[in-house]
This record gives sequence, C-alpha cells and structure tokens, in this order.
Amino acid sequence: MPAPGAQFGSIIGPNLSLNYFSRVAYEMAAINTGWCARFTAYSVNDIKSVRLFWSSVSAAGTVQIRIETIDTATGKPTGTLYDANATINITPVAGIQTYTFATLPTTGLTVGTEYAIVLLTTVAGTTQTLGSHIASAGQTGYPTIVLAAVDGTIRTNFAEVTSSTPLCSLVDESDIERPEAFLPYTAVSLGSIYVYSTTNFAAQKFIINTAIKIAGVVFMIGKNGTPAGDLRIRIFDSANNVIAGSTVTLNATSLINSSPKRAAAIFPSIIELAAGTYRIVFDSAGSANSTNAFSMRTAAFLHANAVNPWRSSTSSDAVNWTDSTTTQAAVYLLLDDFVAGAGGGGLLINSGMVGGIRG
Repeated sequence: MPAPGAQFGSIIGPNLSLNYFSRVAYEMAAINTGWCARFTAYSVNDIKSVRLFWSSVSAAGTVQIRIETIDTATGKPTGTLYDANATINITPVAGIQTYTFATLPTTGLTVGTEYAIVLLTTVAGTTQTLGSHIASAGQTGYPTIVLAAVDGTIRTNFAEVTSSTPLCSLVDESDIERPEAFLPYTAVSLGSIYVYSTTNFAAQKFIINTAIKIAGVVFMIGKNGTPAGDLRIRIFDSANNVIAGSTVTLNATSLINSSPKRAAAIFPSIIELAAGTYRIVFDSAGSANSTNAFSMRTAAFLHANAVNPWRSSTSSDAVNWTDSTTTQAAVYLLLDDFVAGAGGGGLLINSGMVGGIRG
C-alpha cells in the first residue's frame, strides 16, 4: 500500500460503541426508583417524544417521564421541569415505546445548555425492567453517564453509573429524531448474521454523498464452531459489480477467537469511491453451515430515523439483497483521504458518533 493519506486511520460507519455493546437492564418496579439521562441541546426545538426500550414488564405500575433542568454545580437534575408540559405518566409495556407529551412543550431549549430526562416510578409494579445503558469503555459523547437512584424523589440521591451510555432517543417538535449523546439501540446480537457457503452472504449497505479514498474495511467478527473456509471481503457497487482492488481474503485459522473481535481487512492499494450506494460483502465459500461459520455483530435500533442509513443486508446469491429496516452491523470503512475538490459532504470522521452520511 502506498503512503497513508491525510485521513488514514479514521473510520466511517455506525456508532463506534457497537464494537463494545452490552446492554444493562435496570429494574424500576419499586416505588420512587429513579433513572436519568442527560443531554446538551444543540437546537432550540422542543422535545416532543422520548423513545425507550422496556425489556421485561409484568403487572406494571406507573412511571413518570420528565425533562428537567440541571444543577450545574452537581450535574444532577433539579426536579424543575424545563417546560410545564414536559412530563407524562406512562404504564410500561415491553418493547420499544414512544412516549409523546400530551401537550407539547413550547419554551424552547437553550443551545449549549444541559437537560435531564428523568424517569421516576410513582406506582410500584411487579416487574418493569428498562433497557438502561451499555457498560463499556466505548462511550459516544458528552455527557454519557447514566444517573440512578433508589429514591429519586430526592434529586441529590442520583449517582453516576460507571461507564454507562444511555439507551434512548428523542423526537423534537419538527419530528426530527435526535439520538443526542445516547445510543438509540435496544440490543446487540452476535450471530444474527452468519457468513458461510456461496449461498449465505452478509453485507453492510452504505451510502456516501462525496468521493472518498478508502484503505480497507474494519468490522466485528466472531466464529461459530470451526469454519472450514476463509473469510472473503469485497465491496459491491449498486449494480453488484465488485469494485476493483476491494477483494481481501482472511485466513480462517488467523481468526481464532470465537468471541467477537474487531478486525481489519486492508486493501492492496487505495480505492477511490464516488458518491453512491455500495455494500461491504462477506462470504466464506468453504464453510458449509451456520454451526461452523463466521458471525457478524449487529444491533437493533429504536427507530430507523435515529441512526445513520447504513443497514445490514443478507443474500443467497449476492445479487438480490434484503436490506434490514431495523438493524445495522458493526462494519466500517477505513478512510484514507478525501478526494480533492469533493468537499466534506457531511462525513464525520474520528468522532464518537461516526456515520454522519446522508443520502
């Protein structure tokens, strides 16, 4: 490979925390249990809805959702609503839920000011388990730390949960999905996409709106059993033509760990991609079944609008693709440089929330 370009080492793709994703459940059945996720406003638009994921619910009680101001001295919620309408009482139901304020707030957020989404159990339930956060070093931005309290009615009781990024998203008054510094996902799955044979292809569909130079592909890969074949990686254009120079084959015996690990496939030379739609395609022709196969890490998201438009794909012939409307894989492009004159095109590189690519 020639000397690296100016942007070599930056990656483009889904949220980096998909590499480390491990969802933590938070039990909110007991009365007065508190949970808090903080965000900094980057728009004056008021918050219309909050999306959450309840992983388990039985004999639910009542949880109050509030958006409060923050005490800048403590970093904790104040107990004061930023707008009198920014509160709603809900009965938890298992699954992804969208909670819209009965009367929409109109105060307007102050850009650069921090706010708190506060959940408080006001009527106890038997089981109401929130998909709370991930526990890892793969943080996505400031402020990521969840706050929790056994008795959240006293706001000073809230304390930080170590290495935690909230799982939630917001919808503003313009119906724009705002993941803020949160992770807008419900769960991660290893083995939801298996890579084997010439009839079971896995891919990540992506869109770029400016020309870029790429040096390779970065991805999370695991193994089921012992794959007999090597792992092949290619990039297809929208007509399913293989991009010249994009084929890399990794020896199966070199990918020895069954647990998911981050790996890289470096191209023999730098490849230039024009703006357009592509797929990063994986297959393993010598591997016969899902019992002995490579497996791709994917994450399900709260809402399609909450994440960038990269989507996991599957195919039995590498021609006719099924693009997921609910998941994306931990698969990224390794950027080498921008093409002169192409402009930034909305790409975000080397950021906590990568993948600001819009078609």
